[in-house]
Amino acid sequence: MKVNNGNIKIIISYIFGIFIIPRIVALALDFFASFDDGDSKLVINITTYGILFAILLIMKHKKISGYFRSFSQNILRNLGIISLLLVVMYVILYQNNAILRFFYNSPPSINQQNLDVIKVGYPIWYVIIAVILVPFVEEVVFRDALYKIARKRYGVVAGVIFSSILFGLMHTLSGDYVYLPLYSILGAALMIGYLSTKNLLVPIITHSLYNAISIFILIGVI
Repeated sequence: MKVNNGNIKIIISYIFGIFIIPRIVALALDFFASFDDGDSKLVINITTYGILFAILLIMKHKKISGYFRSFSQNILRNLGIISLLLVVMYVILYQNNAILRFFYNSPPSINQQNLDVIKVGYPIWYVIIAVILVPFVEEVVFRDALYKIARKRYGVVAGVIFSSILFGLMHTLSGDYVYLPLYSILGAALMIGYLSTKNLLVPIITHSLYNAISIFILIGVI
């Protein structure tokens, strides 16, 4: 079966953004200025995800407009599904953390620790990255493009499993693979939200709210 070229372009853009742009920005920072760890992570993350956000929004703007119209037409159902997903995802999160503390005394994931560095000194930028940029980029890539590529070749179930595991792997690239099941299951939950509504805004908003609530918990608001 022929794979949609637009989805291939999205994947290529994401790979370039995640693996190449941070290295280019890091080299530029080393050459032009001296930044501490928090400053460097902030600039690298905001640049990487800002560029990816812009590229993917340009590529998907017509679809996104359609999703907004569809979302408003079924707003109560969509909000209900988002609320249910958030409850399920946080139950999964706390159960996973309890198991890891009991068996491994595991610290927070490296992905979370890296974001914490940014959060301490730059809370507003942290919110922009974690609540706006990252959810949009990751949902377009994993719940839309990657899923559709895998589904086209191997079917719905394989598409869900494939995209969810890759989502988990991308969040554990630093080596803390003990968190792979957690991120993969959270990815599958977001995928179910997309499949149940056929609207990408549902996992995007769910992902954004999940990250926002996590921020409020980290800074002690909740």
